[in-house]
Amino acid sequence: MTLRIGAIASGGGSNLQSIIDAIKGGRLDAEIKVVISDVADAFVLERAKNAGLTPLHIPLDKGGTREAHDEKV
Repeated sequence: MTLRIGAIASGGGSNLQSIIDAIKGGRLDAEIKVVISDVADAFVLERAKNAGLTPLHIPLDKGGTREAHDEKV
């Protein structure tokens, strides 16, 4: 059974890259379904694009709570 993965990150995305490499190398039977970041210029978004994925940027609302942001995600 193929594992479906959703990634939430705000930085460089080195863990995401490891997952991407493992999938491409046949070491992991998985499919990355979504990549989300609250940081518009996080490199993880670029890594996702380079892997053919369409990442999502969901910014934190000014004055909003983490709980409200988590609901949007």
